[in-house]
Amino acid sequence: MATAELAKGIGMKVIAYTRTPKKMKKGVIIVNTVDRELVNEKDMAEALKSGKVDSYAYEGEDLVNTPLAKLENSIGLQGFGYYTKEALENLYRIWVNNIIATSKGKPQNRVV
Repeated sequence: MATAELAKGIGMKVIAYTRTPKKMKKGVIIVNTVDRELVNEKDMAEALKSGKVDSYAYEGEDLVNTPLAKLENSIGLQGFGYYTKEALENLYRIWVNNIIATSKGKPQNRVV
């Protein structure tokens, strides 16, 4: 419920939500852009093999040592959740602002 309300708050159209997995439609496609650790990967692999879940996309660091790695209907990518036009424009803006600030002797967003 809280996730659905947050999604509505940022302009997303929520067509359904449930707290129980019983209402999930067979053959659903799941795209996890948040955190791999929120999903039990062994259970997801079984759901993919049985057809309960049609396909699953996820992001993360170690994409080889997971029960999902060899399944044809799962895909693991590194860092695709942030890769939008808006995110890249914001990143470029941060870079330019950092360069300008550094040239004035006041660097921002320093990594120490």
